[in-house]
Amino acid sequence: MQNAETNTEDISYLRMRDIKKMIPVSSSTIFNWARQGKLTPIKITEGCTVYDRKEVEELLSVKPEGID
Repeated sequence: MQNAETNTEDISYLRMRDIKKMIPVSSSTIFNWARQGKLTPIKITEGCTVYDRKEVEELLSVKPEGID
């Protein structure tokens, strides 16, 4: 069985590990974003939660205040 790399550009939902490949953040940060309502977790099974790709990309494109 081959180990295939996930091409995150071809899917509309991201697992936490996919988000962490996009940006260097901890799992706790992603959980906090979900708790704060910045991301909507979608529970697939007991051990599998995904996040909408567009929502993640929109969150990442927001610049902190004071930065141009």
